[in-house]
Amino acid sequence: MKRYFYSGDDLDRIEGLSRQLESAGIDRVQMHVLSKDDTGVDSHQGIHAVASIMKRDLLSSGLRGALVGAVIALGVVLVALQMQAFATPAGTVIALFVAIGSFGFCTWEGGLFGIQRSNRRFSRFQGLLDSGRHVFFVDIDRQQIPALRKAVESFVGIEAIGEAQGLPRWLVASQRAVPRFLTQTLP
Repeated sequence: MKRYFYSGDDLDRIEGLSRQLESAGIDRVQMHVLSKDDTGVDSHQGIHAVASIMKRDLLSSGLRGALVGAVIALGVVLVALQMQAFATPAGTVIALFVAIGSFGFCTWEGGLFGIQRSNRRFSRFQGLLDSGRHVFFVDIDRQQIPALRKAVESFVGIEAIGEAQGLPRWLVASQRAVPRFLTQTLP
């Protein structure tokens, strides 16, 4: 899938575009709006806002912290093996506690670092967002591109601002299937 980014200054137009794309067969889970006006986005039922947690770099930084923590934990285990700490139950508990603790601490620190920063994938749009514009993006398959182009051409004030690799197809399918499963299965 490919992700197409558009910019607009009117949420009503973006909502109209979203509805038109939905009527053309593009699912709402494939469309998102990134904006500093969260209240305005929430007041429009036809648009799907970017989740607050995805606006921050929490996941990416947390994963980097987990990677650093895994390396440190591996180092702790290797040093404990070299010192023969696993020969006694107390040494085993201490070594594993320090390894698990350092892994958890590094993951936590990475997350704390990331929650303070904007998502690096959206940082290129910071100027647009600061000027009051909204970023609308769509993850689509190749066969949906003509419908996207036709819909965008019919809306004045919405301009293309870039492309990127979209979400994997299986993830978009699961975003569609999980809520459907939960509403049909659970009372």
